[in-house]
Amino acid sequence: MYYTRLAFSAGSGGNDYGISINPSYGYVIAHNWVLGIQATFGIESLTYDNSSWTNNKETYTDLGLAPFTRYYIDIQKKGKLKIFGMAAIEFNNANSRFTNRATGNAFTGPSRYSTTGSLGGGIAWFGKKLSLDASMSNTALRIGIYHVLTGSKK
Repeated sequence: MYYTRLAFSAGSGGNDYGISINPSYGYVIAHNWVLGIQATFGIESLTYDNSSWTNNKETYTDLGLAPFTRYYIDIQKKGKLKIFGMAAIEFNNANSRFTNRATGNAFTGPSRYSTTGSLGGGIAWFGKKLSLDASMSNTALRIGIYHVLTGSKK
């Protein structure tokens, strides 16, 4: 579904740099149940030092939105450690561009629009102001750090 990924590689054969950032916002609608939205912003650039390759620079971008829901189950009495199941519908636009660095000729690869259902699960730890989680689904493996916002108590 995604073209981009976290990458950092530099060597005599070429370079590969990439990042995918997925900010999300969720709202607790009931105890341990969250509804939210996640955005995807990704870019990756690969260069090859082998001059015999026709395309020796590749650039990929991803832009997407994913409404999601999560349901948490407490595995500690105080609710700091939880497991969760999640579901999302992910809408993504992925683009690619290929450039021959010797000639400067560039062409745009196929633009790909996709909609994918995502199911998965993970584990989360909740502190007073911070949450850490790791999750796996049929579309990605993610590690997250979240700032917990609290509403006013009356």
